[in-house]
Amino acid sequence: MPKEPLCKYASLNVNGLVKTTNNKTLSNYLRFLRLQQFSILCLEETYASTPKVIDSLNIRLPSTQSFWTPH
Repeated sequence: MPKEPLCKYASLNVNGLVKTTNNKTLSNYLRFLRLQQFSILCLEETYASTPKVIDSLNIRLPSTQSFWTPH
């Protein structure tokens, strides 16, 4: 029987994920990512540049720690 991986990680270029005009698409995508139960998840090019957007993503993708950079 296969063992569960010790560490499950992903790095995704989501190119403007928060800029999508279809909120259902965004919600479904974030739900899918949560269900994967990654140990480490890196999201590149989110364009999360305001505290409001960052707070929203932190709520939708709960984690032990998160780091957001302006570039």
